[in-house]
Amino acid sequence: MRFSPTSTEPLFDILPWVLRGHHIDVIEILRFPAISEILNNHHPSSSGMIANLPSVSSEPASQLSKEYLENAVRRIEANAEGLLHRHQGSWLTIRSCTRSALALLAMKLHHQSEIHYGNNIPEDTRAYQSTPSPVSLQADYILPSRWKDAVILVISMLKAWEPESPDIGQLRLVVEGLLGLCPV
Repeated sequence: MRFSPTSTEPLFDILPWVLRGHHIDVIEILRFPAISEILNNHHPSSSGMIANLPSVSSEPASQLSKEYLENAVRRIEANAEGLLHRHQGSWLTIRSCTRSALALLAMKLHHQSEIHYGNNIPEDTRAYQSTPSPVSLQADYILPSRWKDAVILVISMLKAWEPESPDIGQLRLVVEGLLGLCPV
């Protein structure tokens, strides 16, 4: 089965909608190790890589992370339609969309912290940099252009479902707080 490249295209039959959701899940499972490697093993304050380990900002890891983040946006956009009405998958869908928003925010904040810490640029020359660092260019490359819109969509989903469960309100506060740390 093939799906439209635009995930916002309405699906009027439940089977393609469910199968598109499973396709998104499979892509996420296959691409998660790359984003996990970047977020967990490449801290801006680290002085260097551990001997004999490849750089986590390698081209394959960057490409797989980009695909993971595109998939995260696709998940949010595809599920926005399905969360207009209560159904048996609402609870899990809300949490999977929130997880996708948190992954987008984590990558944005990760790259933002690398820019702030200069990514191994000597302390005395950081203040004089006028050109974007390779890290900021990498963030622009990896993050989908619609990342912020997707996160805002998740916040609106959480607001709509907040009366149903107290933990949804807590999730909303976390997502809003993290989004507030991202520059405009």
